[in-house]
Amino acid sequence: MSLLRLYIITGEQGAGKTLFLSTLVTLLKKNKIIPGGILARGEWENNKRSGFQMEDLSSGQQIPLASLEKCKNWYSLGKFYFKPSSLSQGDNLLQSDEILKNKIIILDEIGPFELKGEVWANGLNKLLNTYSGILILSVRKTLIREVISHWNLQHPEIIDISKIQVEEMLNKIKEILKGRREG
Repeated sequence: MSLLRLYIITGEQGAGKTLFLSTLVTLLKKNKIIPGGILARGEWENNKRSGFQMEDLSSGQQIPLASLEKCKNWYSLGKFYFKPSSLSQGDNLLQSDEILKNKIIILDEIGPFELKGEVWANGLNKLLNTYSGILILSVRKTLIREVISHWNLQHPEIIDISKIQVEEMLNKIKEILKGRREG
């Protein structure tokens, strides 16, 4: 089987990494390429991030993931409260053998929590050790070196969203998939 191809989508905090990935997912699906993984879509209130919805890319299901408001029995991580069942569902998705069947897996986002072994850290560990497709991670610019070092990532291709159009990323992916079919 082919080796893992790793991309890190990056930009400053709030620069639009999730929007870039969401647009990429839409274009992939238009090209009959269904990615697996998770998008963490921000929710906004009065121009401030108020929480996150988790989207399972395979099913399209969206569930509440985190909120600024304290919720009973939700985990406190940083300034957000995370819904335990959503964390479990996301972790189960990322650690399932089923996800390994996807040609592309997207994981939005790897950051401070994962660096402390929380949220998607276990799922990412499994993917890095067992997956052999195209893995796309989103990481804030300020954390790239730390993420690469922490997971000892070998030769990730860094994609700065301020320097590339989504269509260019789609074309990169299509070329890789074409090469794997021909190879």
